[in-house]
Amino acid sequence: MKRLVYILLSLFLLIPLIGECQQLPHYNHYFRNPYLYNPSTAGINGLNLFAIHKSQWTSIPGAPKLNLLTLDGPIMNEKAGFGLLVSDDKRGITKRTDVNATFSYKVKFSDVSFLSFGFSGVYINTRLLFNEVIVSHSEDPMILGMNAQSGVFDAVTGLTLKLNKFQLGIAVPQILESKAEFSEVSFYQYKRHYLASAGYNFVVNSEKEISVTPLALAKLIPGAPVQYDVNLTADWKNTGWFGVSYRSSYGAGVNVGVRILEKLSVGYSFDINTGPVSNFVGLGHEFLLGYRFTTKPPTPKVKMKKEDRITEEIEQYKRSLKEQEEHVIKLIDQFYSKGPSGRIQNIDDIEEINMELEIFRAQTKEKINKKEKERDKKKK
Repeated sequence: MKRLVYILLSLFLLIPLIGECQQLPHYNHYFRNPYLYNPSTAGINGLNLFAIHKSQWTSIPGAPKLNLLTLDGPIMNEKAGFGLLVSDDKRGITKRTDVNATFSYKVKFSDVSFLSFGFSGVYINTRLLFNEVIVSHSEDPMILGMNAQSGVFDAVTGLTLKLNKFQLGIAVPQILESKAEFSEVSFYQYKRHYLASAGYNFVVNSEKEISVTPLALAKLIPGAPVQYDVNLTADWKNTGWFGVSYRSSYGAGVNVGVRILEKLSVGYSFDINTGPVSNFVGLGHEFLLGYRFTTKPPTPKVKMKKEDRITEEIEQYKRSLKEQEEHVIKLIDQFYSKGPSGRIQNIDDIEEINMELEIFRAQTKEKINKKEKERDKKKK
């Protein structure tokens, strides 16, 4: 029976070697949450919470199922970002749990262009659930309750370049190629992956905020064929989105989503395998639930030049003088609108008002001249 256990262990450790590109799950909603693959995107789209459930090959017993939760947002006045990712990926009798903690830093070129760097520390726990194996002697103590597990640390690095509506991303998951050891002779090697993505946002109707975004994603593991995914999504900012995709060596997919009150997003996608096993594996389904938290944008600090401040003060003096002159003109008009007897009674008041105006005008002009000289001095 011990020999059977070692055979089972070897078989399930060989599965990732047969399909190395499947060490990391494929997310149909990566266009909505790029942080799934690339730590440098943490925080670039505000503060967001996402939950994903994915079921693949639904016609096969023990087919892959994945649950995932992410939270990312900006910090340090939007110069940096943070991210947290927790995922649980079960495939047959193998179960992998990842916990990622992320920091990103952004170098801005303009309001619409930047270069962002990101790093995630990752804890990976992989378990082999032998108690789920169906064998003829299931009461054997070598099988009952026997599970193997191993926990290791790894890392993900990435960068994102955004130039207005164009965005390019590069990420390297499992960069340390850590090794999960289950016994002295059995281990699981996490392979380094290389991911690259590129997309461009075409605005179809700026007034209604309708856009179309083609996006391509390529995955490379040394020694394995390159996988690529192309996606075309139409987006209505206040309503939702609709898209189609194609994944090499697998098939095609459709994704659709709606937005509720601009904060809550609900998405669904399915994919169809078009390969030789399409009649056996069934459809794949992925559900997304997202919430965007409202954050008050930082008030921009506009630094006004010294001469600009002086010019503003001069304009304030001129406006104040103009208002005072208009007020006096109004009083004089009222004075002449009265009869001769009324004018004699109020003539002293009018003369006093005119005198006060002349004093105010002289003082204001003196202030204006002083400020103009100060401004001219600053310009030199």
